Amino acid sequence: MSRKRRGAKIVPDKNEELTEETQSEALETQDSDSDGALGDDNERAAPSKTYSDLQDLVYLGRISEDVEFSGFTFRVRTLSTGQQRQLVERIMLLTEAERFARVRDYTMAQAVETVNNVPLEKLCTDDTIDNEYEKRLSVISGWQSVLVDTLYKEYEKLFEKSSNSFLESDLKK
Repeated sequence: MSRKRRGAKIVPDKNEELTEETQSEALETQDSDSDGALGDDNERAAPSKTYSDLQDLVYLGRISEDVEFSGFTFRVRTLSTGQQRQLVERIMLLTEAERFARVRDYTMAQAVETVNNVPLEKLCTDDTIDNEYEKRLSVISGWQSVLVDTLYKEYEKLFEKSSNSFLESDLKK
Protein backbone atom coordinates (compact mmCIF):
# COMPACT_ATOMS: atom_id res chain seq x y z
CA MET A 1 0.00 0.00 0.00
CA SER A 2 1.38 3.39 -0.83
CA ARG A 3 1.04 6.36 1.43
CA LYS A 4 1.28 10.09 1.13
CA ARG A 5 4.02 11.45 3.33
CA ARG A 6 3.30 14.55 5.28
CA GLY A 7 5.93 17.19 5.88
CA ALA A 8 5.99 20.50 7.62
CA LYS A 9 6.73 23.77 5.90
CA ILE A 10 8.02 26.49 8.19
CA VAL A 11 7.14 29.92 6.92
CA PRO A 12 9.90 32.54 7.35
CA ASP A 13 7.47 35.38 8.07
CA LYS A 14 6.86 35.22 11.82
CA ASN A 15 3.36 36.72 11.56
CA GLU A 16 2.11 34.49 8.76
CA GLU A 17 -0.06 31.53 9.74
CA LEU A 18 0.48 28.09 8.33
CA THR A 19 -2.71 27.85 6.28
CA GLU A 20 -4.36 24.84 4.70
CA GLU A 21 -2.81 25.89 1.39
CA THR A 22 0.68 25.95 2.94
CA GLN A 23 0.06 22.60 4.61
CA SER A 24 -1.12 21.02 1.35
CA GLU A 25 2.01 22.29 -0.41
CA ALA A 26 4.02 20.30 2.14
CA LEU A 27 2.43 17.03 1.12
CA GLU A 28 4.71 14.79 -0.88
CA THR A 29 3.30 11.91 -2.85
CA GLN A 30 5.31 8.72 -3.10
CA ASP A 31 4.00 6.03 -5.43
CA SER A 32 0.40 7.11 -4.89
CA ASP A 33 -2.16 4.50 -5.78
CA SER A 34 -5.14 5.16 -8.00
CA ASP A 35 -7.66 5.86 -5.24
CA GLY A 36 -5.38 8.41 -3.53
CA ALA A 37 -5.75 6.76 -0.11
CA LEU A 38 -3.74 8.24 2.72
CA GLY A 39 -3.06 4.94 4.42
CA ASP A 40 -3.37 4.92 8.21
CA ASP A 41 -5.99 6.97 10.02
CA ASN A 42 -3.13 8.33 12.16
CA GLU A 43 -2.00 10.55 9.30
CA ARG A 44 -3.92 13.77 9.70
CA ALA A 45 -3.17 17.38 8.85
CA ALA A 46 -1.23 19.26 11.53
CA PRO A 47 -3.09 22.02 13.35
CA SER A 48 -2.47 25.54 12.14
CA LYS A 49 0.47 27.17 13.97
CA THR A 50 2.36 30.39 13.48
CA TYR A 51 6.11 30.49 12.98
CA SER A 52 6.62 31.99 16.44
CA ASP A 53 4.62 29.10 17.96
CA LEU A 54 7.01 26.65 16.32
CA GLN A 55 10.00 28.56 17.67
CA ASP A 56 8.66 27.91 21.18
CA LEU A 57 9.67 24.24 20.74
CA VAL A 58 13.12 25.33 21.95
CA TYR A 59 11.67 25.91 25.42
CA LEU A 60 9.44 22.83 25.59
CA GLY A 61 10.58 20.86 28.63
CA ARG A 62 13.01 23.53 29.85
CA ILE A 63 12.90 24.10 33.60
CA SER A 64 14.73 26.64 35.75
CA GLU A 65 14.49 26.76 39.52
CA ASP A 66 15.98 28.77 42.32
CA VAL A 67 17.91 26.71 44.87
CA GLU A 68 18.50 28.25 48.31
CA PHE A 69 21.73 27.22 50.05
CA SER A 70 23.29 28.97 53.07
CA GLY A 71 21.70 32.32 52.29
CA PHE A 72 22.54 32.26 48.55
CA THR A 73 20.10 31.77 45.69
CA PHE A 74 21.35 29.71 42.74
CA ARG A 75 19.35 29.65 39.49
CA VAL A 76 19.74 26.15 38.00
CA ARG A 77 18.32 25.11 34.62
CA THR A 78 17.98 22.03 32.48
CA LEU A 79 20.17 21.87 29.40
CA SER A 80 19.16 21.82 25.75
CA THR A 81 20.34 19.04 23.47
CA GLY A 82 23.00 21.36 22.05
CA GLN A 83 24.25 22.29 25.51
CA GLN A 84 24.38 18.62 26.52
CA ARG A 85 26.33 17.80 23.34
CA GLN A 86 28.85 20.58 24.06
CA LEU A 87 29.18 19.33 27.62
CA VAL A 88 29.91 15.77 26.48
CA GLU A 89 32.43 17.05 23.91
CA ARG A 90 34.25 19.02 26.62
CA ILE A 91 34.25 16.09 29.04
CA MET A 92 35.52 13.66 26.39
CA LEU A 93 38.65 15.81 25.96
CA LEU A 94 39.63 14.96 29.54
CA THR A 95 41.50 11.89 30.70
CA GLU A 96 39.43 9.13 32.31
CA ALA A 97 40.52 10.18 35.80
CA GLU A 98 39.70 13.84 35.08
CA ARG A 99 36.28 12.89 33.71
CA PHE A 100 35.41 11.10 36.91
CA ALA A 101 36.65 13.97 39.09
CA ARG A 102 35.26 16.90 37.09
CA VAL A 103 32.00 15.81 35.47
CA ARG A 104 29.94 17.64 38.11
CA ASP A 105 32.01 20.83 37.79
CA TYR A 106 31.59 20.82 34.02
CA THR A 107 27.85 20.13 34.26
CA MET A 108 27.22 22.81 36.87
CA ALA A 109 29.25 25.36 34.88
CA GLN A 110 26.65 24.84 32.16
CA ALA A 111 23.55 24.48 34.36
CA VAL A 112 23.98 27.26 36.98
CA GLU A 113 22.74 30.51 35.46
CA THR A 114 23.04 32.98 38.34
CA VAL A 115 23.98 33.39 41.98
CA ASN A 116 21.83 35.98 43.76
CA ASN A 117 20.72 37.18 40.30
CA VAL A 118 24.33 37.80 39.17
CA PRO A 119 25.35 35.84 36.05
CA LEU A 120 27.82 33.12 37.03
CA GLU A 121 30.53 34.29 34.60
CA LYS A 122 30.51 37.76 36.23
CA LEU A 123 31.79 36.15 39.45
CA CYS A 124 35.07 35.13 37.79
CA THR A 125 38.02 37.12 39.17
CA ASP A 126 40.58 35.79 36.67
CA ASP A 127 40.98 38.55 34.05
CA THR A 128 43.07 36.29 31.80
CA ILE A 129 40.05 34.12 30.88
CA ASP A 130 38.10 35.36 27.85
CA ASN A 131 35.82 32.40 27.17
CA GLU A 132 32.44 32.64 28.97
CA TYR A 133 32.23 28.92 29.70
CA GLU A 134 35.80 28.87 31.04
CA LYS A 135 34.89 31.77 33.35
CA ARG A 136 31.89 29.82 34.60
CA LEU A 137 34.00 26.69 35.10
CA SER A 138 36.61 28.70 36.99
CA VAL A 139 33.96 29.94 39.42
CA ILE A 140 32.46 26.48 39.97
CA SER A 141 35.91 24.91 40.41
CA GLY A 142 36.63 27.34 43.23
CA TRP A 143 33.58 26.27 45.24
CA GLN A 144 33.58 23.62 47.96
CA SER A 145 32.65 20.15 46.75
CA VAL A 146 29.66 19.96 49.13
CA LEU A 147 28.12 22.99 47.37
CA VAL A 148 28.76 21.58 43.88
CA ASP A 149 27.38 18.18 44.93
CA THR A 150 24.25 19.77 46.41
CA LEU A 151 23.62 21.82 43.27
CA TYR A 152 24.24 18.75 41.09
CA LYS A 153 21.60 16.80 43.03
CA GLU A 154 19.15 19.64 42.44
CA TYR A 155 20.05 19.62 38.73
CA GLU A 156 19.34 15.87 38.59
CA LYS A 157 15.93 16.49 40.20
CA LEU A 158 15.18 19.17 37.57
CA PHE A 159 16.21 16.81 34.79
CA GLU A 160 13.96 14.08 36.18
CA LYS A 161 11.09 16.56 36.56
CA SER A 162 11.54 17.70 32.97
CA SER A 163 11.65 14.11 31.72
CA ASN A 164 8.50 13.23 33.67
CA SER A 165 6.65 16.19 32.14
CA PHE A 166 6.49 14.16 28.94
CA LEU A 167 4.51 11.18 30.12
CA GLU A 168 3.42 8.86 27.35
CA SER A 169 -0.22 9.57 28.16
CA ASP A 170 0.37 13.23 27.25
CA LEU A 171 1.72 12.36 23.80
CA LYS A 172 -0.80 12.18 20.99
CA LYS A 173 -0.25 9.58 18.32
